[in-house]
Amino acid sequence: MSTPMQIDPPPKTRKRTFSHRSAADSASDSESSQPATQLNDSLDASPKRTRHSQGYAIHRRGAIHYNAQALLNNLAYTRLYVTANFQNYSASSSPVIVCLMASPHSGVYRMLCRVLPRLYGYAPSLQALAIVVVSGMGEEASAADPSLHRIVPCITLEDLREDVVADLASFRESLGGPEEVVVLIEPTTGKCLWSSDQMDQRYLTLHDNDDSDATTAVHDDALGAAILLHLPRSEHSKADAMEM
Repeated sequence: MSTPMQIDPPPKTRKRTFSHRSAADSASDSESSQPATQLNDSLDASPKRTRHSQGYAIHRRGAIHYNAQALLNNLAYTRLYVTANFQNYSASSSPVIVCLMASPHSGVYRMLCRVLPRLYGYAPSLQALAIVVVSGMGEEASAADPSLHRIVPCITLEDLREDVVADLASFRESLGGPEEVVVLIEPTTGKCLWSSDQMDQRYLTLHDNDDSDATTAVHDDALGAAILLHLPRSEHSKADAMEM
């Protein structure tokens, strides 16, 4: 049974546009990581020794943290629809996927929407949402495909409190890398377990001449397998128990 979420009343603050501030110093430890290319690849593969498809290792940055629970708490107060799986949310055990994007029509966002339903079979309490990190995109976001929004809710900076926007800006700055990124966050510590900038960027971009069903499936499998490989072990155990 999921632990009831404790929500503190939000302070009355004005909303503001997305701004940057200095990121917290990151830890110096690092490890190598590489997503598998099939969603059903072995969960026991060691991410420290996994190699890129071209043969070289991809090294992770030092640990980065983000308080995703504060974000979900804010949305729970301001929006009826927080995430598609919010009924299974547990502050102590739910990993959170955050997709940061420049537009609600992002290809990475569409890819995550295709992959997420399969991931629920491995992580029953998994939460996922997408945030347009460019201010003034409210109208465009509201015009986005509603079928995608039902899978991964798309929110804008205008939906968030000022303090939540500031924390998000700091987190985005600490990530660096591509403008659009998918991040997997550990529930209790807020540690960034994995981000899509560790993937071969070919898997995250579909061009007009390679959008066949076969190519799309390969790209989707690469993203799904990478997230699956880095899910907390507690979620795998929970999924196994549900199948028994």
